[in-house]
Amino acid sequence: MERLSPTEFEEIAFELESHHAIFYKLWEMGEMVFNDDLPTAGVSFDRAGKYVSFEFNTKFWKQCTPYERKFIICHECLHVWLNHGLRTKNTEFPQLSNMALDVVVNHMLVDNFGFDRSRITGQKDLCWVDTLFDKKENISKGETFEYYYNALVNSPNTKFLNLVDSHDGLGDCDFDELVDKLGEDLSEEEKKQIAKTLKSHRSPSGKKTRGDEAMGDWVRVKTPDVIRKKKSWFELIKQWASIKSEDDIESEQWLKPNRRMTLLESDSGNQLMLPSENDYSAMDENKVEIWLFLDVSGSCYHMKDDFFSAALTIPEDRIRIRAFSFDTDTYEVDLKEKKLRGGGGTSFHIIEGRIQKELKSNQKYPVVFVFTDGWGTNVNPQEPKKWHWFVDGGSSCIAQSRRLSSVDCNFHKMKDFR
Repeated sequence: MERLSPTEFEEIAFELESHHAIFYKLWEMGEMVFNDDLPTAGVSFDRAGKYVSFEFNTKFWKQCTPYERKFIICHECLHVWLNHGLRTKNTEFPQLSNMALDVVVNHMLVDNFGFDRSRITGQKDLCWVDTLFDKKENISKGETFEYYYNALVNSPNTKFLNLVDSHDGLGDCDFDELVDKLGEDLSEEEKKQIAKTLKSHRSPSGKKTRGDEAMGDWVRVKTPDVIRKKKSWFELIKQWASIKSEDDIESEQWLKPNRRMTLLESDSGNQLMLPSENDYSAMDENKVEIWLFLDVSGSCYHMKDDFFSAALTIPEDRIRIRAFSFDTDTYEVDLKEKKLRGGGGTSFHIIEGRIQKELKSNQKYPVVFVFTDGWGTNVNPQEPKKWHWFVDGGSSCIAQSRRLSSVDCNFHKMKDFR
């Protein structure tokens, strides 16, 4: 396929940045090719290379002004950011679905990213609220794809207008992994701005709807930079490792002789006391492992702050920590990134399944912390006494957890640890 020259590519990147860094960043992560099988333009995702391909019909590209090309490229970027491929996968009326997508993106470009509608050739034949709907229908701007799709389905005056691009390449592509990676290159201020703009558009009707399937939705979680240890957490954790008080731990670090000073004596005959650089490699092999599992179904998603607070309370010099989110599957969590994946139903048995899958003959069964509201599938833990359920809810929720697992597990009310 024919591609843009590097000079042209960089010139466009510079122009895109004037509207928002997300357009520039995504353009830089992808490639631009000419594809004459498309009537106008489109975007697709290369799973193997994990990059976005911006595609234009050669004749259409030449007909567009530089401003229109920029508008269309940003149009494609928003399809990616809003994950429109998955959102439209099972719609009953594809043509109405495509027009609903364009209404969302076209208005966002004008209302949020500084584009001038009047500079787009044939803009009156494109999909806007005022071109698709009669004024009497009282259709609002700034709504979600689902809102406009349902409005078109139920409209007595449905019109069929031109699309800015082809949506065939979106298919069933899940762009969330790419979007997540892209977010790492944005400043905090840029992240806040784009999150505010896109928040209501990345979920139906502005709300998260979590079904029975693992949705794999990555969400950035904000937690304080410093989290003070809660006595209740620390006392509980002490059951599983030889942990003294925090003062004792600090004293121990200072009182043990530094290995490099073992042959150095002071005039009084006593060894010089310096902060120790103790070798804990031997201790690492005997570390207790605590695995934390957060239920990320819709009813439990608010427990994310409790989950991270607990994880950051555990002293990693004495305990090895692994963290997971789960719905109908388990997803390992990087505690430094503070991001969560998941959002479907709740299957407790997959926790035990994950543990059994990873256990080795010389590895001990881990201590398990489960953060949930207690509602899900049955689970039969191999070592129930090592399971701690932190249940967000009343006595009935804890009773439900007992019914689903084992009375030998440990059950705690989440409110007692807040």
